[in-house]
Amino acid sequence: MGISILLDTSAAIEYFENSNEKVASAIKSEDFFEVLICGMTKFGLSVGLDDEEDIKRLDNIPCLGMECAYFSKAAEVYKKLESVGK
Repeated sequence: MGISILLDTSAAIEYFENSNEKVASAIKSEDFFEVLICGMTKFGLSVGLDDEEDIKRLDNIPCLGMECAYFSKAAEVYKKLESVGK
């Protein structure tokens, strides 16, 4: 279930820095957010991470482990999505 959610909405990741509205329309559940954070290290290429350095950096982050720039950015975007949904 989780992996399919991740793969089905992988295109949404490309919009993280471009448009919160596009992300909001693509990511509709907390489940996806958890899968995204947890699955990045295992499915980095599937979530549209094109930058090789990003992928290497994510490889070193334990699942739901210590914070990093990407985790913080994802959390920030998710908080914005929550406020959009209210």
